[in-house]
Amino acid sequence: HKQIKIKNQDKWQEYKNQVADTLIPYGGKVLFRGSQVDSFVGVTEYPDVVAIEFESADIARQWYEGKEYQSLVEIREKGADIILHVYGWMGYIRNIDSREVYFDKSCFLHVAFAL
Repeated sequence: HKQIKIKNQDKWQEYKNQVADTLIPYGGKVLFRGSQVDSFVGVTEYPDVVAIEFESADIARQWYEGKEYQSLVEIREKGADIILHVYGWMGYIRNIDSREVYFDKSCFLHVAFAL
């Protein structure tokens, strides 16, 4: 889970243009990008989100600590303040048409940001 406050739109765009390529060696996949459309409980300063899937939390850490991603940290820091969290799946998700989608031994990073 990653929370972001944009400080410099140009630097943030430069970071976004390069970060997807850093996922490839680690098998990371962007699951979704979206914006908050409503809130049932609570308020957030970070209405835009990105979720990135990795096979495991260990691989997510390897990606984060790897030279590919670390080479972008300075650009990211100029573009945004972030908070990054890693979540593990807890079994399966049943979607709205009642099909079951299983996510065994995987984790994801959730990225939330404000523009």
